[in-house]
Amino acid sequence: MLRWIAARSVPPRLPLRAQHVSTRQAAQLEMQVLQKLRSVSDGLGLGDIVSLGRVKDLHVAPDTGKVSCQIETPTPALMELAQQWQKKAETAVKNLEWVVGTEFKISKSRPRNARAGRLSSLAHVSDIIAVSSCKGGVGKSTVAVNLAFR
Repeated sequence: MLRWIAARSVPPRLPLRAQHVSTRQAAQLEMQVLQKLRSVSDGLGLGDIVSLGRVKDLHVAPDTGKVSCQIETPTPALMELAQQWQKKAETAVKNLEWVVGTEFKISKSRPRNARAGRLSSLAHVSDIIAVSSCKGGVGKSTVAVNLAFR
């Protein structure tokens, strides 16, 4: 069983074969990791990578001392900046006394809605003309079909 030293807020280096870590202790370790990650600026002056939502799938394994997560880049153009985030994040987290190893991966952000990721059905359409009338039976569909085949 791990024993906490009252004068320290950081737990001692965890043995590789720790028998049990309580849920509360695991949550405290995760909060320490997040606090370290908050020190990593995005480099654009917008804030840190945690508050901007760049850190995803954070996993802390207290029994082995390993930390892993995904660092999301909003666009492929920021991939070089994301690599800097990764290096800074790994350095910051490795400064925790109990951390033995880290595995931070860079991933592309997922589309915000379902349609954003799909290929557009209008990819080969050159012109779009809207046909509108707030009444029924005036031939909107007929006009649309006739325009489409010209």
